[in-house]
Amino acid sequence: MLEKALEEYYEHFGQNYPLMITATVDSEAIIADIERCIATNTLAKEFEYEDGLIY
Repeated sequence: MLEKALEEYYEHFGQNYPLMITATVDSEAIIADIERCIATNTLAKEFEYEDGLIY
């Protein structure tokens, strides 16, 4: 199911869904976010690093 949603995101936007932001999120939440992105024609928000923090 997740792979299908990721493929749909790629087909719609022409780029991969930013999985880096999903390290602590379950598959259902990722799928819901992908569906929301496609429905609103809005790219998923990219992870932004904060200066001065050690990751």
